[in-house]
Amino acid sequence: MSDSTLRLNDVHEGDRLPPLEKRFELIDVVKWSGATWTFVPIFYDRDLARAQGLPDTLIPGPMKLALFNLLLRQWAGPQVRVRNVRAAYRRPDTPNLPLACHGLVTAVRRGENAGEVDLELWVENVRGERSVTGAATIELPLP
Repeated sequence: MSDSTLRLNDVHEGDRLPPLEKRFELIDVVKWSGATWTFVPIFYDRDLARAQGLPDTLIPGPMKLALFNLLLRQWAGPQVRVRNVRAAYRRPDTPNLPLACHGLVTAVRRGENAGEVDLELWVENVRGERSVTGAATIELPLP
């Protein structure tokens, strides 16, 4: 276990996680599409996306879900165990604009062998709108 791993006693209900900021470029979306075999044209074809009334190509939902994982590992340490995570995609996001991933601790429980922490998670666009909302439960070592 890494020394950078958070411990249960370090966490309290109401704690806010330091935000994670990310800007996906179109090339990032193209790489994601190729790596995951997700060849949905509105993710990489600007002309088609605009022809369908979209402002630009879109960032795939699972790419934004990955921000939750990055946020949790940045905050709790690279070895943190994510027990579950879920997301609801509320509005589309386009490449080349900054996104900010946020988190809030909603519950802390001490178990027999480890602790569990519940978190509310969300991604905000440049207008401060929540484009993704979600939640996660992570496992942290006891002190």
